[in-house]
Amino acid sequence: MFMDSYFFTRSILADSIDLANDPVLLALIIIAGVVVVGGGIALYFVFFKKKALDKKVAELESSFSTAHGLLFGEICTAIKRLEAIGSVNLCYVDQYSQENRTYKDVRNVLDASAQAVINELKDLRQEKKYKELKVSLPKARETINEYVEAVNHLKADLDEKFLVENQCKDDASRVKQDVRSVKMLYNNHASELNLVVNPLNMAFTNLDRALESIEYNIESAHYEEAQETIKKVAGMVAGLNVVLKELPQICVQLSSVLPDKIISLKNRYEDLTKDGYPLHQITSRSAIEGYNNELETMKATVLRLSIDGINEKINLIHQIIDKANESIEGEIRAKAAFVAEKDDVISLQNSTSCKATNLNRDIEKIKQIYALNDQDQEDVKKILQLDEQAETSKRVLDTFVNSATKQPYTVLLDKLHAVRDQAQLTCDAVSSFEAHLLSFKEDVVRARNTNHDYY
Repeated sequence: MFMDSYFFTRSILADSIDLANDPVLLALIIIAGVVVVGGGIALYFVFFKKKALDKKVAELESSFSTAHGLLFGEICTAIKRLEAIGSVNLCYVDQYSQENRTYKDVRNVLDASAQAVINELKDLRQEKKYKELKVSLPKARETINEYVEAVNHLKADLDEKFLVENQCKDDASRVKQDVRSVKMLYNNHASELNLVVNPLNMAFTNLDRALESIEYNIESAHYEEAQETIKKVAGMVAGLNVVLKELPQICVQLSSVLPDKIISLKNRYEDLTKDGYPLHQITSRSAIEGYNNELETMKATVLRLSIDGINEKINLIHQIIDKANESIEGEIRAKAAFVAEKDDVISLQNSTSCKATNLNRDIEKIKQIYALNDQDQEDVKKILQLDEQAETSKRVLDTFVNSATKQPYTVLLDKLHAVRDQAQLTCDAVSSFEAHLLSFKEDVVRARNTNHDYY
């Protein structure tokens, strides 16, 4: 292998030496190389020049296609919409005539010219007449640009004319969604809203009619009227949203909870008054009937879908009834305590009063037997005063018990406890004085025993 490489290298060197010795051959070779390279460069520029022309034609075709689609799509639809508006609103007849004339000019003249130019460019490119294509391009671009500019200008004019309508449609779409939402809120609480089903259905009917009015006004290009109705609908929906957040709970209160509570109080009042309980200071038939009247007034207010102050009134009636029930419970407990304690208290007072009376009767004899000091005599006076107070409390109790108007047991129990407390004070004072006298007696006994032992 080494030998083959050696002989190959020698052959190339020999050929180089031959070319160097033959200048004509060398010149021919150089000329051939220049021709080949120049031809390649020429072919390269021709190829990319065609590519550049093809690209420019494609760009013009794209611009035309976009404008053409816009003209026969959105613009055509807008012209028809403007025609429909003009048929119901005479204020738009002139606008339709003007825009339709412009539309026809663009469609029949500029669009036709642009289409012809595009067709010509396509034909030249297909026939590979790039020289003619290159010459035609500037004029074609001018025609296409004029067409595109005219289409865009017409589109801008129509967009401006429908700007208010589009805003109305957007606003109408929004309030329609709001109406659907508030209806859904109602449906979610329908079982709790039986009390107000009729006024709510009427409100929803009015909303549906208002939405129809909005659509009609938009279709007839009465945009101001449409916007006014949209504002009214938005206000109604906002109000219903506020009301429906509290209305279910209010309706349940007015339909069942509060009526049941009033009936319960009424039945309890009737039963206990039959059993002799004096409840006139707690409640009355007229007061309970007043709760029913207030209930009906609140229902009438809610039926107008107004809830102002309703929760406060409901809570107030609950508080009044709860307080009445608590007071009734107090009466029941007071009666039980009064019946259980009365006899013992009266017995205590009578026995204590008897002891005080006896002490007052025998005080002079006691003074002859025992040497009572000033404090002892003050203690006797105090006992008599306490007994008098106890007697007064008992007379007050008897007055309340025998009153023509039966007094509440809570009051009678308070008076009974006053007698008990006064009688107990008297009893304690009598017992203390008796113990004091007993100490005198024991002293005498001890003295006698002492004298007996001494003598």
